[in-house]
Amino acid sequence: MNLPPNGLPVEFLTRSWLLIPPLEEAAIAAGLKSGADVVVFDLATVSDVRRPVTAESLVKFLVAGGSGFESASAPAAFFLLPELDEATDPLLEVLMPARPDGIIFRLTDPREVQEMDVLIAVHEAVNDIDDGVTRLACVLAHGFQWDFAGLSRRLMALGWDAEFFRDYIGARRMFDSYGMLTDSFRMARASVLSAAAAAGLETIDTASGLWSTDRLARDIDEASADGFSGKFALSPRQVTAINHGFIPHETEIAEARASLQLSEAGDHKRYLRALRILQRAVPPAAGR
Repeated sequence: MNLPPNGLPVEFLTRSWLLIPPLEEAAIAAGLKSGADVVVFDLATVSDVRRPVTAESLVKFLVAGGSGFESASAPAAFFLLPELDEATDPLLEVLMPARPDGIIFRLTDPREVQEMDVLIAVHEAVNDIDDGVTRLACVLAHGFQWDFAGLSRRLMALGWDAEFFRDYIGARRMFDSYGMLTDSFRMARASVLSAAAAAGLETIDTASGLWSTDRLARDIDEASADGFSGKFALSPRQVTAINHGFIPHETEIAEARASLQLSEAGDHKRYLRALRILQRAVPPAAGR
């Protein structure tokens, strides 16, 4: 396959990334009906002891054919893993027979992208999956001075997790007295945006709380205006707002169409960004 180093366009939308428990059939059913673009099975929240067993049970459920993910209209399916360590390879050995659309993991060093790429490639070969088909995304606490350009042809997105950053710096608060992110959190968020833009990647904003629809609407507006291409969702109730909030404005669509008139080789990152904008320009289907 003749693929670019990273930033390869994907055939599925990437506005809403719905985080769901890895083995709750009701949650999986709700995720399929939610209209989410991507359903993320959050294995990172499972304890180290139970994670292998949970992964095995999840794969059995998915490959049995009764989950609904084999439908053409089903969302993309990703597995969310914790930080890369000695348990990652055995976990991928369990997960890859399910043929996920992608793997997303918590990253602490950009060099781990290449390590994960190699691991996925090995398990693609073992499971007779075309090389490079499995996408890769990362969840970051920050992107300060990190360069992701050229690390992996399967790398498609960087996601920012505010709680991950809170743990990283040991902060006691995330918001100021006006309900806005404090300066350190806003800087970390901006650093992920910058790192993704420099590498031609998509960006996923951190999840918002469940209890305030006004706050969710504000967060979505800010994320879209700031340049994020999608957002994590904690509940199917958040998906519709996220999908609609990332429909580009008419001026963005016009600029994207103009960009496509330029040579792809001249500015590949701008070309990819234009393709993604036009992909998101299609209004969500009914129920989304």
